[in-house]
Amino acid sequence: MDYETVGLGTFGQVNLVQKDQVFVYDFNGVSGDDFQVYYNEQAANAVMAQTGSSNGLIAAPVAGLTNQQAWNTYGIATAGAVAPSTATKRNGVNGLVVAITA
Repeated sequence: MDYETVGLGTFGQVNLVQKDQVFVYDFNGVSGDDFQVYYNEQAANAVMAQTGSSNGLIAAPVAGLTNQQAWNTYGIATAGAVAPSTATKRNGVNGLVVAITA
């Protein structure tokens, strides 16, 4: 997953805290290989961008907050969620992965 903060969205703003979810089922044709992918920028310790009129971003209201701090304080995080602590890297996937279990 490629997290993009460049470019302008509606009315000249890019909403970085809007929920963005990706679910993968039967990865590479393997039945039952199902997982959710999070952006690397959704890691709990990743520092969020700050909202600003000059940068056109809707993000953290205060500079220097990590996703976990912003979630605990304001109920916001990059792409709408903090990646779980169980999220891991996986070959062939650019992001953090958590298995989906039935």
